[in-house]
Amino acid sequence: MPPPDDDLDVYDVRAMMPVPVPGRTLLTIDGRMQLVADQLRHSRWERDHQHGATLDALADVDERVRELHADRDRHFDLLAGVHLTLGRIGDALGELARHRCEEREEAERHRPIDWPFATNGVFPTTGNLALNCGGPAQGREWVLQRLVCGGLTYTTPALGSAEVYSSGWIPSSTTPLSECQDHATQFPFVQRYVGRQVVIRSGEVLWVIVQNGTVGQTYTAQGTVLDSLVDP
Repeated sequence: MPPPDDDLDVYDVRAMMPVPVPGRTLLTIDGRMQLVADQLRHSRWERDHQHGATLDALADVDERVRELHADRDRHFDLLAGVHLTLGRIGDALGELARHRCEEREEAERHRPIDWPFATNGVFPTTGNLALNCGGPAQGREWVLQRLVCGGLTYTTPALGSAEVYSSGWIPSSTTPLSECQDHATQFPFVQRYVGRQVVIRSGEVLWVIVQNGTVGQTYTAQGTVLDSLVDP
């Protein structure tokens, strides 16, 4: 016969009676059934306890998952807010850059340009010599800074005198005195102007009218102006 199990009593199969085992208490059939029933109840209790523990653990896992989802949603909301803020900052920087660019373009349009001019002509046999020095474009104006009149060079002898006009047509003896800006009694005539002493507006021309000159001699007029935009 094999050695007895610690948890079971040994029975004589033929007599259905427990077999005495040294050191162990023999149970009747009713006692054995009661023991089995107790073991079953204990097994159920352990099973229920383990099941309850499993359910509690699953509940904890579900709660943790919900917390993680809530954290994820908060992070998404935070990232969405950061993205929105960065987008607004980017829009503001873009708008600022656009305004700066427009301001630079506007400043460049209003920035006066140092513009040189030069012209010459041969004194006619009759009348006076009208030297057309040009004029500003539409919407702009010239401010005369320097004017030099005379022969081809500074040392070239040149007789006569000159009058400086800002006018929309070739000056004549009937031109109003208000359009006469300066007068040269001899050549070479070198004159500098400050501020807005001589202003040539859109539609006008800077004229140098040489009078009493030498027939056939070449006279020149040259200088510089500040060309600038006129606000409407």
